[in-house]
Amino acid sequence: MDESKRQHIKESLRATKERHSSMNCRVFEVKVVSSKLNRTQKDSVNALFREAKWLRNAYIAGESVIDNTVPVKAGDTIEYRQLTVIGSQIKQSVLTSVKSEIKGLHTKKCKGETVGALKYKPVCNSVTLKQYGVTYQIDFDRNRIKVQNIKKPFYVRGLKQIPQDAEIANTKLVRKPSGLYFYITMARRGSPSLQ
Repeated sequence: MDESKRQHIKESLRATKERHSSMNCRVFEVKVVSSKLNRTQKDSVNALFREAKWLRNAYIAGESVIDNTVPVKAGDTIEYRQLTVIGSQIKQSVLTSVKSEIKGLHTKKCKGETVGALKYKPVCNSVTLKQYGVTYQIDFDRNRIKVQNIKKPFYVRGLKQIPQDAEIANTKLVRKPSGLYFYITMARRGSPSLQ
C-alpha cells in the first residue's frame, strides 16, 4: 500500500472517530424469519460459522491460511479444507477478535490474575459483519439483509425499530437455539435513547 493511500485511510478513520464521539450508540435485535430460509441459505450459514471456527482455531494455533485453505485438526491428523463462504472482511474480524482475546488475557496476567492459554472453540455461533455496504447490506423497504458471499438475502423482522436518521455501524450475526439474529449497532447524533 502506497503512502498516500495509507494517509487517506488514516484521515478517514480519524474523521469517523471524531464524528462518532458526539453520537450515542444502540444495538437493535433483528430476527431472521426461519420459515423463509431455504436449504441453500441454511447450508451457507452453517458453512459460515464452521469456517469462522476453523479460521479462529488456525489463528490460535499460529497456522497460516494460504489460498483460502485452512488446516483443521480431524482426530489425530491435520486436514486442509477450503474456505468457500466466509468473506475477506469476516476473516479480518475473526483475526481481530482473536487478537482482542489475547490482549485481554495479557492485561489480566499483568494485573496478577491467573490465566490459561486461549482455547480452541468446538463451535462458533457468532460472526462480526464489520462494514455496512460491504460485509452486509440492509434493504429496509423489503425487510431483507444481504450478507457477503451468501447469495440470497435473509428475510427479517425488526428493521422498523431502527430510526431513519441513524448511522449504521457494524453488525453481529448470531445463531441461537431460538433462531438466527442480527445485532445491528447504530449511532445517532444527540439522542441518548435513540428512540
